Amino acid sequence: MNLKKILLENYSTAADRKEGAAFIDQYPKYFPELHKMSCVSIDKRENILAAWILEKYSLNKLECLTPDFSFYLKGVYQQTNDSKRRPMAKLLYNYCNHKNRRKQLTQK
Repeated sequence: MNLKKILLENYSTAADRKEGAAFIDQYPKYFPELHKMSCVSIDKRENILAAWILEKYSLNKLECLTPDFSFYLKGVYQQTNDSKRRPMAKLLYNYCNHKNRRKQLTQK
């Protein structure tokens, strides 16, 4: 299956984002691709949808961002599209709001 095609066909409404997060939960092999699609500076529809689903999925599993957090930070920094920037900033806020994660970031 092609994640781009899945995103464009199924997850364009707010109600569908929860289903998209459930899909990633069911098929975690797609998470790295979702993460990459969200973080690149491309503003295509599939990248915006990926950012929305990444937000829904990761808000309950913030630790999933840790292994490649520097890539995520670069992705947040380079976003120019508000539809992508908002969910990514929300995740960053929630990630850094945790005392232990914030402490680890300041030590790096």
